[in-house]
Amino acid sequence: MAESAEPLPDPGWYVDELVSTLVLARDCGRLVERWSVTAELPLDELLVALNVDSPSRRPRSPGRGPVDVAAPAGCDGVAVDAHGAEITADDWPPAASGRRVVNVRLPRPLLPAEAHAFDLTLCLPRSQAFVRHVVVPAVPCRRLELRVHFGRPGPPSAVSRVSPVDGAEGAAGAVRVPVDRAGDVAATFTDLRPGRAYGVAW
Repeated sequence: MAESAEPLPDPGWYVDELVSTLVLARDCGRLVERWSVTAELPLDELLVALNVDSPSRRPRSPGRGPVDVAAPAGCDGVAVDAHGAEITADDWPPAASGRRVVNVRLPRPLLPAEAHAFDLTLCLPRSQAFVRHVVVPAVPCRRLELRVHFGRPGPPSAVSRVSPVDGAEGAAGAVRVPVDRAGDVAATFTDLRPGRAYGVAW
């Protein structure tokens, strides 16, 4: 995953809050994201990057093999469901160097300072070898709540926070994130900078 400190063009909107939940406890995992966005310019459509690594990519952690993209029946990792908005374009299959990007049309155009919330859900191949859940915002984001549900049987023994402040993934002294009794972890970040990585790794 490439990180960049280069300034990005102003897209005319920002994220008030993103709640990104990765569910890994079943045969068919899911990515569920709740986006709350605010327009800075008149806004009818926007490009949204889903916060899951492309199945065509290898995990960044060294020494790990390629991901297995075989999917259980009924879970092909292709369809993105939207509620509160409409998907009008999808770059599936995504480029090997980036995340999957969808074009989202809002129910009505927003004027500057108006906000709207919508949900995106993607069914994931459970056999994909997830080793992290990381968000790299393309636009300013005021608040990120990131969750991973591992389930009770066999959650990882250690989960570390990933952020530009806390240090790189897997770095010595990385901040640990507790796994609760239900097999869930959660991390909250504020005032995220575009192009920087925020998340958890295990």
